[in-house]
Amino acid sequence: MFFFANPAFFAALGAAAVPILVHLFFKRRKRRIEFPSLRLISRVEARPSSRRRIREWLLLALRAGAVALAALACARPVAGAFAGIVGSASTDRVIVIDNSASMRRRGGSDAALSDAVRAAQAVARAAGRADRVALLWTASESGAPEVGSLKGASRGGGPAEVFEALGRAEASDGAGRTAAALQRAQELLSGSSAANREVFLFSDFQGRPDAEAFARLGRLAADGRTRVFFCEVVGAGRPKVNVSVAEVLPGAGIPVVGRPMSVLARVENRGRDERTTPVTLEAGGFAPQVRSLSVPPGGSANATFLVTPSAPGIFRIRARIEPDDLAFDDVRETAVHVRDRIPAGLLGGADDESTRHVRLALDPTGDGSLSGVHPAPAALSDLAGAGAPAAVFGPARIAADPATRAALSRFAEAGGVAWLWAAAGERLAAGELLPAAVAGRLEIPKEGFGLATERPDHPIVAGLADDSGRVDLLGIRVRAAARLDVAAGAEVLLSFPDRAPALVERTVGRGRILLAAFPPDRASSNLPTEKAGAFVALVQGALRLASPFSYSTLPCGGFVKLGAAGEKAAPPSLVSPDGRRFPAEREGATFRFSRTGRAGVWRIEGLPGARSTDIAFVVEPDRAEGSLDFAGPAAFASAFGPRGVAISAGADPLRASQDSRTGSDLFGAFLLAALLLYLLETALANELIRSRRRAGAPGEGAVKASEGRP
Repeated sequence: MFFFANPAFFAALGAAAVPILVHLFFKRRKRRIEFPSLRLISRVEARPSSRRRIREWLLLALRAGAVALAALACARPVAGAFAGIVGSASTDRVIVIDNSASMRRRGGSDAALSDAVRAAQAVARAAGRADRVALLWTASESGAPEVGSLKGASRGGGPAEVFEALGRAEASDGAGRTAAALQRAQELLSGSSAANREVFLFSDFQGRPDAEAFARLGRLAADGRTRVFFCEVVGAGRPKVNVSVAEVLPGAGIPVVGRPMSVLARVENRGRDERTTPVTLEAGGFAPQVRSLSVPPGGSANATFLVTPSAPGIFRIRARIEPDDLAFDDVRETAVHVRDRIPAGLLGGADDESTRHVRLALDPTGDGSLSGVHPAPAALSDLAGAGAPAAVFGPARIAADPATRAALSRFAEAGGVAWLWAAAGERLAAGELLPAAVAGRLEIPKEGFGLATERPDHPIVAGLADDSGRVDLLGIRVRAAARLDVAAGAEVLLSFPDRAPALVERTVGRGRILLAAFPPDRASSNLPTEKAGAFVALVQGALRLASPFSYSTLPCGGFVKLGAAGEKAAPPSLVSPDGRRFPAEREGATFRFSRTGRAGVWRIEGLPGARSTDIAFVVEPDRAEGSLDFAGPAAFASAFGPRGVAISAGADPLRASQDSRTGSDLFGAFLLAALLLYLLETALANELIRSRRRAGAPGEGAVKASEGRP
């Protein structure tokens, strides 16, 4: 087997024609020399020198051969037949380590990730002086450093940068993107001129490969003569048991200081046998609470706890179970934002039946002890400033006043929520504030209209859902209502059977304006009396919009973007659940956080104009990583194609690499041959010059001076 690793340098073979062209166009020609008298010159017959001509042609061949061999050396010739004579061919390697959540096993020394790191160190240490190595991770968001370019070996064997990065290996709580990592590895090797190009993937090979993506990568590997070794690492063995904390859900109520709050922890069993495990809940620095659960195989069970926040701010809630074969999902963390109190405003100035029903829905006890909400009459001046209520409630007719309309608009733009209700027969233009125009009376049959929704997931409507997620609106009867003409950009949350809107929402700035087609009184419907629970759920939903208590969630590996205060503003820091700080990355007018590889509650500190206790988000682990389905390296290598090699756990990947490696690199041999031809050419050229000087004439056909005396 003989081939050239860098055939593009064949174009340099054209340089071998330069000595030939010089010989043809700049050949020494005969010269005529005139003398004043030929009496003292004896005539000599011109005789061709065949020996000198052979030397000149040999000199020409040496020059062209030296240039051609130098060009072929740059094309990196490789031959298997001469293995061991000249030396092993150079090799460029890319090490890819699966640091997804499934690589975190029980304990530390027997973790699959630790085994993968040790095997990768052996591969890097085997690199020769002519070899280069790079390091990639399948879950780069974990924070483990990469070596994203090919690095040469140091004196101790292997690149120092790779060893340093391997020493800081860290698993993510998210999924590994194996196909993407292999594609990046092939991109690194695409410009390589090495005779051997290898990728070592160390993984537990959980799940099944993406057949289409792997087949495409296999075709790219064949075109680039890259061989991929799928090396299995299993630590102390493949996981057989996995009981995980699937969810931690705070209760539907709004968290307020001193108000008890329920927390539900859902535990799943991925194994084939029933498992009994204690579930421990840690919340807000209080003493842990423990519940014992029996979880059926392939099923789940719930444990319910009761906690009482004692201070405002971020209230962390963590549920954990006993460690099993897969450790990453044995702990689940979330958080809620707790407030001292939630102010609510009552507009309109009249203490009528509708206002009393709203007050009762907001604060059943009258002192805020049960709901934490403190409703109070509100004037226009109360809608702005630090003491502004989170939400206001009142009749829609107050929006007819321009001053009131302007105050409500500013209130909503600042993030407030206004719930307004129209009465049958009223008329009111929508303008830029109301989500619908009030256009008189809606024709309703004597038995009344029911309600329906197409947005059961909306925060206002979600409170009406039962345990199965179905929204229960049965039994609600509306007897009198206004006709609403929905404005552009508004959304219908509740409707009547004839599709007429019953509750419409419009976004204004950072807040919302809600418009109901009927007031909460007994003359219009049975909602606030016979179905008081449904009315309370709707009103509490409006409060949740105004005072969100749950933090944003994103999967491991997701990113967060926040607006920057200016080009000179110092970048904020992202604080991980274990207290480490990661600086933000500036992208134009925004700050970007992308190192979200650990599940739990993350905080953002140093953001101008915001308190750190208010800025947080929850990163959730990838539940698919808890699967006990492990396809193994053979399935991945088969999907990859003929350039993929499966290496079972315990086998030596370096031996497989040696068995499949391409012969010998003849770069040095060709370069040495070119140098030898150059030296021979120099010696022959000097010999020709000396022979011409001894002959005393410059070339063929010359005249020779007589040695006689006149």
